Amino acid sequence: MLGTTSNSLASNDRVLSLPWLRLCVGITVAVAVCSCRDSRSVAPEVPPQPLSFTLQPPRPEPPPAEPRDTTWAWIDSARCGSTAAMTILDLSPGEVSAQCTRIDGVTHLSLTLTIRSQHRADQVRRLALGFCGDVVAAEAPSAWTVSIDRRDNCCARLVDVTWARAQSPSLQNAALRIVGLKVVLKNRWRSFSYSVDVGDAGGFMSSVSVSGGPHHSCFYPDDRN
Repeated sequence: MLGTTSNSLASNDRVLSLPWLRLCVGITVAVAVCSCRDSRSVAPEVPPQPLSFTLQPPRPEPPPAEPRDTTWAWIDSARCGSTAAMTILDLSPGEVSAQCTRIDGVTHLSLTLTIRSQHRADQVRRLALGFCGDVVAAEAPSAWTVSIDRRDNCCARLVDVTWARAQSPSLQNAALRIVGLKVVLKNRWRSFSYSVDVGDAGGFMSSVSVSGGPHHSCFYPDDRN
Protein backbone atom coordinates (compact mmCIF):
# COMPACT_ATOMS: atom_id res chain seq x y z
CA MET A 1 0.00 0.00 0.00
CA LEU A 2 2.75 2.40 0.86
CA GLY A 3 4.50 1.61 -2.38
CA THR A 4 1.45 2.46 -4.39
CA THR A 5 1.10 5.82 -2.71
CA SER A 6 4.70 6.69 -3.39
CA ASN A 7 4.31 5.83 -7.03
CA SER A 8 1.23 8.15 -7.29
CA LEU A 9 3.07 11.07 -5.74
CA ALA A 10 5.97 10.51 -8.08
CA SER A 11 3.63 10.58 -11.04
CA ASN A 12 2.10 13.88 -9.84
CA ASP A 13 5.54 15.40 -9.48
CA ARG A 14 6.37 14.45 -13.02
CA VAL A 15 3.13 16.04 -14.27
CA LEU A 16 3.73 19.32 -12.43
CA SER A 17 7.26 19.43 -13.71
CA LEU A 18 6.17 19.45 -17.32
CA PRO A 19 7.27 22.71 -19.06
CA TRP A 20 3.99 23.38 -20.89
CA LEU A 21 1.96 23.25 -17.72
CA ARG A 22 4.22 25.75 -16.01
CA LEU A 23 3.86 28.05 -19.02
CA CYS A 24 0.07 27.93 -18.90
CA VAL A 25 0.02 28.76 -15.22
CA GLY A 26 2.34 31.71 -15.79
CA ILE A 27 0.19 33.13 -18.61
CA THR A 28 -2.98 32.83 -16.49
CA VAL A 29 -1.41 34.73 -13.61
CA ALA A 30 -0.12 37.45 -15.95
CA VAL A 31 -3.54 37.97 -17.54
CA ALA A 32 -5.19 38.22 -14.15
CA VAL A 33 -2.66 40.81 -12.98
CA CYS A 34 -3.13 42.91 -16.13
CA SER A 35 -6.92 42.77 -15.78
CA CYS A 36 -6.72 44.05 -12.24
CA ARG A 37 -4.43 46.91 -13.24
CA ASP A 38 -6.72 47.95 -16.14
CA SER A 39 -9.78 48.02 -13.90
CA ARG A 40 -8.02 50.42 -11.52
CA SER A 41 -6.77 52.80 -14.28
CA VAL A 42 -8.42 56.30 -14.55
CA ALA A 43 -8.67 58.34 -17.79
CA PRO A 44 -6.63 61.52 -17.64
CA GLU A 45 -8.59 64.81 -17.37
CA VAL A 46 -8.64 66.97 -20.52
CA PRO A 47 -8.56 70.70 -19.77
CA PRO A 48 -11.42 72.72 -21.40
CA GLN A 49 -10.59 74.60 -24.56
CA PRO A 50 -10.77 78.40 -24.26
CA LEU A 51 -13.64 80.12 -26.14
CA SER A 52 -12.67 82.33 -29.04
CA PHE A 53 -14.74 85.11 -30.61
CA THR A 54 -14.28 86.84 -33.95
CA LEU A 55 -15.60 90.40 -34.10
CA GLN A 56 -17.30 91.23 -37.39
CA PRO A 57 -16.67 94.75 -38.67
CA PRO A 58 -19.85 96.88 -38.95
CA ARG A 59 -21.44 97.11 -42.37
CA PRO A 60 -20.84 100.41 -44.11
CA GLU A 61 -23.92 102.58 -44.45
CA PRO A 62 -25.31 102.54 -48.01
CA PRO A 63 -24.88 105.74 -50.00
CA PRO A 64 -27.82 108.17 -50.31
CA ALA A 65 -29.82 108.45 -53.49
CA GLU A 66 -28.62 110.78 -56.19
CA PRO A 67 -30.50 114.09 -56.09
CA ARG A 68 -32.99 114.72 -58.86
CA ASP A 69 -35.78 117.15 -59.64
CA THR A 70 -39.24 116.19 -58.41
CA THR A 71 -41.77 115.53 -61.16
CA TRP A 72 -45.38 114.42 -60.97
CA ALA A 73 -48.37 113.60 -63.16
CA TRP A 74 -52.07 113.75 -62.29
CA ILE A 75 -54.32 110.77 -62.91
CA ASP A 76 -58.09 110.40 -63.16
CA SER A 77 -60.74 107.81 -63.92
CA ALA A 78 -60.15 108.21 -67.66
CA ARG A 79 -56.32 108.23 -67.62
CA CYS A 80 -55.33 105.31 -65.44
CA GLY A 81 -54.93 102.12 -67.42
CA SER A 82 -54.49 98.50 -66.47
CA THR A 83 -51.97 97.47 -69.12
CA ALA A 84 -48.98 99.54 -67.95
CA ALA A 85 -48.09 101.30 -64.72
CA MET A 86 -47.88 105.10 -64.86
CA THR A 87 -45.36 107.08 -62.78
CA ILE A 88 -47.31 109.72 -60.86
CA LEU A 89 -44.55 110.97 -58.52
CA ASP A 90 -40.78 110.88 -59.06
CA LEU A 91 -38.36 112.26 -56.47
CA SER A 92 -34.82 111.55 -55.26
CA PRO A 93 -35.56 108.74 -52.74
CA GLY A 94 -37.93 106.88 -55.08
CA GLU A 95 -40.99 106.91 -57.26
CA VAL A 96 -44.68 106.09 -57.04
CA SER A 97 -46.41 104.35 -59.94
CA ALA A 98 -50.14 103.67 -60.40
CA GLN A 99 -52.18 101.06 -62.21
CA CYS A 100 -55.98 100.88 -62.42
CA THR A 101 -58.70 98.35 -63.11
CA ARG A 102 -62.18 99.81 -63.80
CA ILE A 103 -65.30 97.63 -63.66
CA ASP A 104 -68.87 99.01 -63.78
CA GLY A 105 -67.91 102.48 -62.60
CA VAL A 106 -65.66 101.23 -59.76
CA THR A 107 -61.92 101.82 -60.01
CA HIS A 108 -59.35 99.66 -58.18
CA LEU A 109 -56.19 101.76 -57.94
CA SER A 110 -52.93 99.95 -57.05
CA LEU A 111 -49.80 101.92 -56.14
CA THR A 112 -46.19 100.72 -56.10
CA LEU A 113 -43.51 102.55 -54.12
CA THR A 114 -39.98 101.95 -55.42
CA ILE A 115 -37.11 103.05 -53.15
CA ARG A 116 -33.78 103.92 -54.79
CA SER A 117 -31.59 103.77 -51.68
CA GLN A 118 -31.42 102.09 -48.25
CA HIS A 119 -29.77 105.15 -46.71
CA ARG A 120 -31.48 106.21 -43.47
CA ALA A 121 -32.24 109.66 -44.91
CA ASP A 122 -34.09 108.10 -47.88
CA GLN A 123 -36.60 105.97 -45.95
CA VAL A 124 -40.16 106.85 -46.98
CA ARG A 125 -42.15 107.21 -43.76
CA ARG A 126 -45.47 108.49 -45.11
CA LEU A 127 -47.26 108.72 -48.45
CA ALA A 128 -50.50 110.66 -48.92
CA LEU A 129 -52.70 111.10 -51.99
CA GLY A 130 -55.61 113.53 -52.21
CA PHE A 131 -58.55 112.64 -54.47
CA CYS A 132 -61.48 114.51 -55.85
CA GLY A 133 -64.18 111.87 -55.88
CA ASP A 134 -65.80 109.11 -53.89
CA VAL A 135 -63.25 106.94 -52.07
CA VAL A 136 -64.88 103.68 -51.01
CA ALA A 137 -61.98 101.92 -49.26
CA ALA A 138 -58.22 101.75 -48.94
CA GLU A 139 -55.71 99.01 -48.05
CA ALA A 140 -52.15 98.93 -46.72
CA PRO A 141 -49.42 96.27 -46.94
CA SER A 142 -47.81 94.59 -43.96
CA ALA A 143 -45.94 96.96 -41.59
CA TRP A 144 -47.97 99.94 -42.90
CA THR A 145 -51.17 101.64 -41.76
CA VAL A 146 -53.74 103.52 -43.83
CA SER A 147 -56.26 106.24 -42.94
CA ILE A 148 -59.00 108.06 -44.89
CA ASP A 149 -59.83 111.71 -44.18
CA ARG A 150 -63.02 112.90 -45.91
CA ARG A 151 -63.51 116.64 -46.36
CA ASP A 152 -66.86 116.77 -48.11
CA ASN A 153 -68.68 120.06 -48.66
CA CYS A 154 -71.50 121.31 -50.82
CA CYS A 155 -69.38 121.65 -53.93
CA ALA A 156 -66.69 118.98 -53.75
CA ARG A 157 -65.64 115.68 -52.29
CA LEU A 158 -61.99 115.97 -51.31
CA VAL A 159 -60.58 112.82 -49.67
CA ASP A 160 -57.05 112.29 -48.34
CA VAL A 161 -55.69 108.73 -48.19
CA THR A 162 -52.52 108.42 -46.08
CA TRP A 163 -50.19 105.43 -45.70
CA ALA A 164 -47.60 105.42 -42.90
CA ARG A 165 -45.00 102.94 -41.69
CA ALA A 166 -46.12 101.13 -38.55
CA GLN A 167 -42.53 100.24 -37.65
CA SER A 168 -39.02 101.19 -38.68
CA PRO A 169 -37.14 98.38 -40.47
CA SER A 170 -33.37 98.02 -40.25
CA LEU A 171 -31.41 99.43 -43.16
CA GLN A 172 -30.37 95.92 -44.25
CA ASN A 173 -33.98 94.68 -44.22
CA ALA A 174 -35.67 97.73 -45.74
CA ALA A 175 -37.69 96.75 -48.79
CA LEU A 176 -36.83 98.52 -52.04
CA ARG A 177 -40.22 97.82 -53.60
CA ILE A 178 -43.47 98.18 -51.67
CA VAL A 179 -46.74 96.96 -53.15
CA GLY A 180 -50.22 96.61 -51.68
CA LEU A 181 -51.05 100.34 -51.46
CA LYS A 182 -54.64 100.26 -52.78
CA VAL A 183 -57.62 102.57 -53.15
CA VAL A 184 -61.16 101.83 -54.37
CA LEU A 185 -63.05 104.75 -55.96
CA LYS A 186 -66.51 105.15 -57.53
CA ASN A 187 -67.67 107.11 -60.57
CA ARG A 188 -65.52 110.01 -61.76
CA TRP A 189 -62.43 110.92 -59.79
CA ARG A 190 -59.02 112.50 -60.16
CA SER A 191 -55.91 113.00 -58.06
CA PHE A 192 -55.57 116.37 -56.41
CA SER A 193 -52.42 116.28 -54.22
CA TYR A 194 -49.34 114.18 -53.40
CA SER A 195 -47.27 114.29 -50.23
CA VAL A 196 -44.26 112.23 -49.07
CA ASP A 197 -42.32 112.30 -45.79
CA VAL A 198 -38.77 110.96 -46.03
CA GLY A 199 -36.13 110.34 -43.36
CA ASP A 200 -35.15 108.29 -40.33
CA ALA A 201 -37.81 107.69 -37.67
CA GLY A 202 -35.49 109.03 -34.95
CA GLY A 203 -33.83 111.79 -36.93
CA PHE A 204 -34.41 114.51 -39.51
CA MET A 205 -37.53 114.29 -41.67
CA SER A 206 -38.11 116.07 -44.97
CA SER A 207 -41.37 116.47 -46.87
CA VAL A 208 -42.26 116.87 -50.53
CA SER A 209 -45.79 118.05 -51.35
CA VAL A 210 -47.54 119.06 -54.54
CA SER A 211 -51.21 120.01 -54.78
CA GLY A 212 -53.77 121.76 -56.92
CA GLY A 213 -54.51 119.25 -59.61
CA PRO A 214 -54.91 120.14 -63.27
CA HIS A 215 -57.70 122.67 -62.68
CA HIS A 216 -56.75 123.88 -59.14
CA SER A 217 -60.23 122.92 -58.06
CA CYS A 218 -61.98 119.83 -56.75
CA PHE A 219 -65.32 120.48 -58.44
CA TYR A 220 -67.00 118.43 -61.17
CA PRO A 221 -70.29 119.90 -62.40
CA ASP A 222 -71.41 116.43 -63.39
CA ASP A 223 -69.28 114.32 -61.03
CA ARG A 224 -72.25 112.16 -60.01
CA ASN A 225 -72.93 110.98 -63.55
